[in-house]
Amino acid sequence: MNLESEVKSAFRRGGLIASGERVLVGVSGGPDSVALLHALWRTAARGNLRVLHVHHGLRGAEADRDAVFVERMAVRLGVGVTVKRLRRANLTEGEARELRYRAFREVADAEECSVVATGHTAADQGEAVRMWLLRGTGTRGLAGIPASRGLGDGIRVVRPLLRVGRDEVMRYLTRWHLASRLDRTNRETRFLRNRIRLNILPFLEKASGRPGLAGRLAGLAERFAAEEGHWTAWLSREADAGRWEAPAPRHGEQAADRPAPGGRPGFVDLNGGVGYNETETQRILRAMLEPLSGRPGGRPVSRVVDALLHLARGGRGHVALAGGWRAERRGHRLVVGPAPSPKGTTRRS
Repeated sequence: MNLESEVKSAFRRGGLIASGERVLVGVSGGPDSVALLHALWRTAARGNLRVLHVHHGLRGAEADRDAVFVERMAVRLGVGVTVKRLRRANLTEGEARELRYRAFREVADAEECSVVATGHTAADQGEAVRMWLLRGTGTRGLAGIPASRGLGDGIRVVRPLLRVGRDEVMRYLTRWHLASRLDRTNRETRFLRNRIRLNILPFLEKASGRPGLAGRLAGLAERFAAEEGHWTAWLSREADAGRWEAPAPRHGEQAADRPAPGGRPGFVDLNGGVGYNETETQRILRAMLEPLSGRPGGRPVSRVVDALLHLARGGRGHVALAGGWRAERRGHRLVVGPAPSPKGTTRRS
């Protein structure tokens, strides 16, 4: 898949980027993000581009050199650049990702950018699908990394290179004589993603005798993403009809997997949705849990959904969720909301 064509089509296909929108490009200095920035610079109105480099503070002088590299590239292209330094040590991969996307949202808001573009490629998509397969997943996990999703406050993140292979990225860099940085932690097998890329994928390709597995998995993700689009539209129609409503936790200084105390409850009308089959019911219950984030109550989401299904079928008691929230039957509704102050008996799955 031609990289430059994919970036150009991002302004057409699926409306990833509208003409005239201000775009914040996340640039680590690696090959993928360097190629993305250069291709956007050649395609978009250059005055509408800004660059953000997130310095995680984890690799000492090497990370400092990455930041200088990105700053110099942005200056050569005549694009404004921000380097955001994270002040926390010993971050897990998930924590670093969360802080990175928080930085995207903050800088995009400050720079009045409605779009954040990242350099995820087909290789990243294939790795994501394999990770979800190893952890156990449904069709949503198999849909992989979405081409576009909201970050809040009217800002969305887009990934124009999701159909572009890593070989094509390297050809693009060679064609335009572009240098890039290499992150040595990408070779460290203590990270699951790296073990998948360095060990599992080569083994599977050798065993099958068919190279290009990452690309085939990326294609699989694209097909499942279309199916997820159907479910998203269905959930929206059901919500518009008043048959369910997502809870709205109050935001506060909380851990990533816990909502702040208080907020507006959500519900599903079990009478109004009397015709739902089990798959449809599970979809609504999962959507109701999403605002609570992560693993509600410290348990896998699938176990919590099973417990909520028990309530929906007439089970007694309630299900404890994260951050002082819980789910319970109230007449013909299943309600997810803040637990009352007096603590009663908790039913756990």
